[in-house]
Amino acid sequence: MIPGVLLVLAAGLVTGALIGVVGVGGVLIAPLLVLLAGFDVHQAVAVASFSLIFTGVVAGLVVEVAGSPLLLSGMALGVG
Repeated sequence: MIPGVLLVLAAGLVTGALIGVVGVGGVLIAPLLVLLAGFDVHQAVAVASFSLIFTGVVAGLVVEVAGSPLLLSGMALGVG
């Protein structure tokens, strides 16, 4: 593999771990893509925003499986 790709994958792994453990890290994705992968700032922000969609969907499904009564209220607030 290309060394740059491995560096970005490693950065993504660390960022994903930070997001999973302490809930911080999403703001690190775009700067790392700019610095390590050479993305344009606009492309990096778009990719980071797109990737957070999947995090939100998985979190919503976990909350739904746990039986949270506030899921629909939270979804309404998120859309509005």
